[in-house]
Amino acid sequence: MHPELPASEPLPETGTAAILGGIRVRILALVFTLAGIGLVFVYSASAVRADRGGWEMQFVANQFCWFVVGLGCLGLMSAVPVAWVERLWLPILLVTLALLALVCIPGVGTPVRGAYRWLRVGGFNMQPSEFAKLGMVIALAAFLARRTGEGLPFLRGFLPAAGMIGLAVRIARRLNGLWRR
Repeated sequence: MHPELPASEPLPETGTAAILGGIRVRILALVFTLAGIGLVFVYSASAVRADRGGWEMQFVANQFCWFVVGLGCLGLMSAVPVAWVERLWLPILLVTLALLALVCIPGVGTPVRGAYRWLRVGGFNMQPSEFAKLGMVIALAAFLARRTGEGLPFLRGFLPAAGMIGLAVRIARRLNGLWRR
């Protein structure tokens, strides 16, 4: 039998919070607030299109669709145990760096408006640098979380973390420019 909770302690999360995998309400409110502000900015930047005969809500609708996709990803990722992500930080980092390097290989990178920063996957173009942002945040967070008890020593903490960032930036910027000239 479970003992009853005293009135002063909060009840366990049920309902919507449990369905969303324990996502905190404040964080979710912040996500919706930022998305709403973003939609207002997109609308204000694209409403001029109505003067030119286009549908003024085209970009807002597109942005909203991607927001819904992002919410789905948020729900899926909130169900993934943090321990899995902490164990997979090195493969995530390596895949991130490999994707960045792929655009540098002649014939693999796809030019879009003269820039070879895109990969064609199926019927879509994807920009690996967008995945690199998320991959680097995950890898660095897991790497630095392992060193929380040590403080942040220069040789075993800061220097490797800066090296990860530097390598990703070098691949994304330097190699792309050198191989295409």
